[in-house]
Amino acid sequence: MPQIDAFVAKTRLDRVKDKDYINVNLTYELDKLTKGNQQLGSGEWSLIAESIDPSAVRQFVIQYNIAMQKQLAAHPELANDEVALQEVNAALFKEYLPLLQKSEPTIKQPVRWKNALGELNANLDISIADPAKSSSSTNKDIKSLNFDVKLPLNVVTETAKQLNLSEGMDAEKAQKRADKQISGMMTLGQMFQLITIDNNTASLQLRYTPGKVVFNGQEMSEEEFMSRAGRFVH
Repeated sequence: MPQIDAFVAKTRLDRVKDKDYINVNLTYELDKLTKGNQQLGSGEWSLIAESIDPSAVRQFVIQYNIAMQKQLAAHPELANDEVALQEVNAALFKEYLPLLQKSEPTIKQPVRWKNALGELNANLDISIADPAKSSSSTNKDIKSLNFDVKLPLNVVTETAKQLNLSEGMDAEKAQKRADKQISGMMTLGQMFQLITIDNNTASLQLRYTPGKVVFNGQEMSEEEFMSRAGRFVH
């Protein structure tokens, strides 16, 4: 089993200048991950929420709790029906979510992982819309979504090799297997047009605004993108 040698969690709150909003940054740092006698690397993952309105969060919690208490009082059988309770939870969350969306917050999730040969990066950036202000006819909840992944092939191949070594393979066999594993993954990714490869780096780039998608530089409609994603899933 992989072993985590050092794990650090950090939280930071900042008040937004000239507004009663706050920015929240939760960062998790993994200093060293080992499996067997192999050091697999280190990484960092963050959840960043910007322009959060504390008063809206308070209203959301209060109204959600009141509504849930009413549901439980009217339907005491929910306490013994986990599936039905989850459905009520989801419905109430959706009903009161617009309270949190009024400040049009931004959610960011950067991830990085590095080993002796370099670093891979991924970042998800979502700009939330206020449904009451949105003019979109297709999606009133999201203003934009950006997703970027960069995978240097030498970095991911090194990770695959280290995993193979941790399973007891000799160095030559571990390297050959890693080369084959990553080559197969990259070929599959290109076949489904999920990635592009340039300068020995595999990349994925998604830009979304309501009604339009730009995926790896190709502009397409939401329907075209979902059709392509559906082909990969199936």
